[in-house]
Amino acid sequence: MHLNGVAELIDVPILITHGANDRQINVKYAHQTFDAITKSPKKDMHIFDEPEGGTEHISIDNLAFVAGYNADWAAETFAELKAGKLK
Repeated sequence: MHLNGVAELIDVPILITHGANDRQINVKYAHQTFDAITKSPKKDMHIFDEPEGGTEHISIDNLAFVAGYNADWAAETFAELKAGKLK
């Protein structure tokens, strides 16, 4: 799966997460997608590593932690949108 040709159209906040040891999809594709996103008012990327877990495909090795990370990011982003900090 890729976002080639459409990543540059993303104009909403976006979080890209990836496991450092993902054996199905190379982490370089997360970086390529992140770099291609140019219109987002907020773009963040987090690569999960060994100490925190979540390093495998879909972060299956620490799914609860990664879900919490994503939820925290979403809550923070919604608060920023509500406060008018993101356009």
